[in-house]
Amino acid sequence: MPEGHTLHRLARLHQRRFAGAPVSVSSPQGRFTEGAGRGQWTYLCPGARLG
Repeated sequence: MPEGHTLHRLARLHQRRFAGAPVSVSSPQGRFTEGAGRGQWTYLCPGARLG
C-alpha cells in the first residue's frame, strides 16, 4: 500500500500531465465497447487529493 506522500506526488503529476486533456477510450478485447464509446473524447476533470 503506497504511503500518502507517494499518492499526493502521483496525483500532482497526473494533474499536470492530463487534466483538461481530451480522453480517448478503447476496448482492446471488445468487452467494454459500449462503455468506451460513451467516454470517447471527453475531458479529464481535475482530481482531488485526500488523505
